[in-house]
Formats: sequence, structure tokens, C-alpha cells
Amino acid sequence: MRWPLVKFKIFVSISFMAGALASSVYAVEDARLWLSASHAPLFIDLKQAALAAEKLERCVSVAEGTIDLDDSMPDHPIYRILCRQKNGRTYNEMVDGISFKTLTTKIEVPVLPTEDELEALRLTEEKRKQEAKKMRIESLSGICVQGIKGKTRLMKGVVWLTPLPLQPTEMDDTSAKFSVDFDAKGVHGGALRYRANCFFSDGDKLTLRVSGRKN
Repeated sequence: MRWPLVKFKIFVSISFMAGALASSVYAVEDARLWLSASHAPLFIDLKQAALAAEKLERCVSVAEGTIDLDDSMPDHPIYRILCRQKNGRTYNEMVDGISFKTLTTKIEVPVLPTEDELEALRLTEEKRKQEAKKMRIESLSGICVQGIKGKTRLMKGVVWLTPLPLQPTEMDDTSAKFSVDFDAKGVHGGALRYRANCFFSDGDKLTLRVSGRKN
């Protein structure tokens, strides 16, 4: 059963009911809250609804408040609070008379993730880091190989002994080191043994060194 659609010609300010409460606690002025005589017992709830609306960032101040007869039920009142915004314009903030939740402006309540969700996030982040590391290794490996090929382009009979793609012997967030063993033939056909070291520093800058190896 809904409230009867009756227009009350006489409204009374029932701010006298706030005498039982400490008026200094409330920011909303009692004179701005209006109820018909038959709804006077709902004044304290109306006050609470007005305070709930005023807590919203959108509602700078309460200009007026009353019960909304169209949306209310006999056992479930809905309050209509006229709020003034920062730009001076007003709007009606509807407030549930049972829960005192604002209905026009929804308040987002942060939900803390569960342990399973946190673990899923951790695994996802770990996977992302592993993928990023793999891509970086592949990129640096390619740069290193191209650098060595350029360095040894005049050598004869070059045979790579280190499998590709190269894996770093040292690596952190800002640097990396790759080592490559290869053989070549000397001018007279003798076997020559080499080791190339690729050093990557800031900005993946390559420093390449080739030297002889013993085995």
C-alpha cells in the first residue's frame, strides 16, 4: 500500500523536536526540513537522511528536505533532499528511509580482494615479469649475435659453439652479459679458438670484446 496522494496545504516546521538532540552536532538547519503534521514523528529520520546527503561530495549544502510521498510506502519512507552543488545549482538527492543510503548518487564502496584474488594477481604479475624478461633476453641476444657477426665478418671458417638463442651469464634490471664461444681458421688453416663477450649497460648499450680462449 502506498502513501495516499494527498497535497498538504499546511506544513509545520518541527524543529522543536530537535531539542532532545544536541543541535551543535548537526550541520543541516532544522528550518530547512519540512514535514506535514501527520508525518511529524519522522523528523529525526528526515534529519538523518539530510545528513547522509550532505556527506556526499556532490552535495555542498542542504537547501530543503522532506518526505517523498510518491515513492514512499507506509513502512518504508523515501526522503527527498534538495542539495546545492558547487556550481550553485540544486538537485534532488533521494535517500532511503530505512538504510539511509543515498539513492540518486551511488557511493562506491571499495571491496578488498580475497586471498585467492591476491594470489591470482601475484601470479599474473609474475607471469608478466617473466614474459618481459624473456622478450628482453631475446632482444639482447639478437643484438649480441649481430655484433659478433659484424666483428668476425672477415674471419674464415667460423663455427659457432654456443647454441642460440643466447642465455645471459649475468643479468639484472639495468645490465646483462652474454658469452659466445666460436672457432675459426687462421691464415694457414690452423684452428683458432675465440670467446666473445657482450656487455649491456644503461639503455642496452653494447660493449663487445673478442679474445682467444684456451679450450
